[in-house]
Amino acid sequence: DRVWIDVANITATVAQTTAVIGRQELDTPLAFTEKWSIANNTFDAAVLVNNDIQDTTLIGAWVGRGNGDTTGKVVAASENIGGGMVKYGALSAGESTALKVANNGAYAVAAVTKLIPNTVAQVWYYNVQNQADAVWAQADVDATSGVTLGLQYANIALKSPVTNVAAGTEADDSSAFAVKLGYAQDALDIYAAYSKVEDKSLVYIGNTATGGVHGGQSKLYTEAWWNYGLVGQAGAQTIAVGAGYDLGAAKLTAQYTGVTDMTAFSLVTGRFSATDDVDEVTLTASTKVGPVDATLALINTSSDNTALDGNTVQAYLTVPFSL
Repeated sequence: DRVWIDVANITATVAQTTAVIGRQELDTPLAFTEKWSIANNTFDAAVLVNNDIQDTTLIGAWVGRGNGDTTGKVVAASENIGGGMVKYGALSAGESTALKVANNGAYAVAAVTKLIPNTVAQVWYYNVQNQADAVWAQADVDATSGVTLGLQYANIALKSPVTNVAAGTEADDSSAFAVKLGYAQDALDIYAAYSKVEDKSLVYIGNTATGGVHGGQSKLYTEAWWNYGLVGQAGAQTIAVGAGYDLGAAKLTAQYTGVTDMTAFSLVTGRFSATDDVDEVTLTASTKVGPVDATLALINTSSDNTALDGNTVQAYLTVPFSL
């Protein structure tokens, strides 16, 4: 039998400052709680949020441990279900050993502001102890007549050089940019997005809390509906388009994600090698029946990678309750 406590913290507010200390969910661009699983990954952390500046939120955080990393185990989900809290770092335990860096927690500071008219801008800086420095910048603009524009930039720089890079192959700092154009009017919303990751990026541009070098879910605009771990790979170029329509009784969505030019870095050989292109098409229908939230998803994945290629049908039934 297993027992897991996903959230247990103390929250206190003094004037315009709120502190949350203990086990909690996080929602930051490069370290966050993924909610696609029945057991969400959470963190042992201390977070300060201040709103003294008008239309601006300042954030400071220390993250000591998390349960989203596989730490070299075969079954990744055992960390969520079995309660395996490990020291948090941008790289998993095995990768930390190969790169000769320690896994000693992370610090983060951020500013999120609405001072620019019709714009939400945010800048994040992460200091992953002994491992990496990371920056995430994002601006989302609400233009007139329902048009929206989004811009993202991310960079993850290792503090120590990689020692086992093969001759003729160079592993660079990881960086990516993404752009998104959207339109919403009444019950309809549509969008198109593009992202590009630098060719020799070592660390995946995504959730450093779950993926290490090889990728968890990503906050890039182009993230796939289901096949995570692709859009932030080295060299990846991704196009995503989607649409949603609210019928009132149900919400319908359609999304296409196409990822090309991915390469993967091997810590064993020290080389980058090309991986298979992936196309994903997902159709969903969501509704509410009494207290039950229901979602049906039809997913078609096309790839030469047989582990991903094929059709998937998923059904989600969620019933809220409280004690």
